This record gives sequence, C-alpha cells and structure tokens, in this order.
Amino acid sequence: MGVYNQLNKYVFIVLLSVLSNKVFSQLNNNSYITQDTITINKPIIIMVKGYDGKFILSEDFLGEINHLQKAIDNQKVFLYNDDGIGFISSKDRQKNNISIGECSYIKKEEKKNLTILRLPIEVNKFYLGFVKLKFYNKRVISSNNKKTYLKDSNDFEPILYPICKDSE
Repeated sequence: MGVYNQLNKYVFIVLLSVLSNKVFSQLNNNSYITQDTITINKPIIIMVKGYDGKFILSEDFLGEINHLQKAIDNQKVFLYNDDGIGFISSKDRQKNNISIGECSYIKKEEKKNLTILRLPIEVNKFYLGFVKLKFYNKRVISSNNKKTYLKDSNDFEPILYPICKDSE
C-alpha cells in the first residue's frame, strides 16, 4: 500500500508540474493571437497626433469618439497592428495557420488631432489578439514622438491584425 501511495504522489507531482508549466507559459507571454476573427464595417485606422500607436474602429463610430480610452474600454476602438512583427512569433503564426500582411491604405486625411487612414472596403476582417499594454507601448514607440497614448499596464488588451485579401 505504501508503494502505491508513493507512486500516486509522483504521478500527481509530474502532472502538476506539466499543467503549471502550460498555464504559466501562457501567462508570461506578452502577446498572443487567436484564430478568431472580427468583422468591422468601414474600418478606419486612427493615430493621435503627437503619440505613437494605431487604433482601429468603424467609421460609423468616429463622430462618437470623444475620449479614446473610454472608447477602448467600451470596445468600440481596438489597438491595431499592420503586420504583427514584434508581436506575433513565427512559431505562433505557423501553429495557428495565420498569415498577416500589411494592407495598403486608400486614403489618408488629417482631422483635428487625428490622422485617419482608410482601408479598402474589402479589408474588413481582422484576427483577434491580446497584448499587454506595457509591451505594446515598447513596440510602437518611435524616435518621432517618444510617447504613447495609453498608460503602461500588464493588463491584456485586444489588438486586431488585418486579413488582407492577398494573404488569405
């Protein structure tokens, strides 16, 4: 009976080690991508002048956006990245069978404190990912602005990556 209990104890420890390794490896990642997609009608990308980072929303909501952080919290605006470089490893792309390519913009305009980039109408599906804001801010910072609009945090926020028609 003592040998049986000893064996159960070892099996339990091994299982616990394997499971905790899987759980903690997921928690230690700064970003990840899912195979889930989101469709946005008339998507536009906005950039706040003087700050780094891109955001995506439906053109229909642009007039309603008075406070960007509230719109992000209400999931009317999402973080955006064109190509996933620096956010998604090639291993994750292969594992999830995901191909991301930078889409062309059809129009750029300046409006108040925003730069607005319009995507072609056929580009309206996006892969859903999640990224820690602290990691996102480090990745998008440039020598031009040297600051981002969102405060650093270890919380995961949704981020969208375009599915360009030529990358499907």
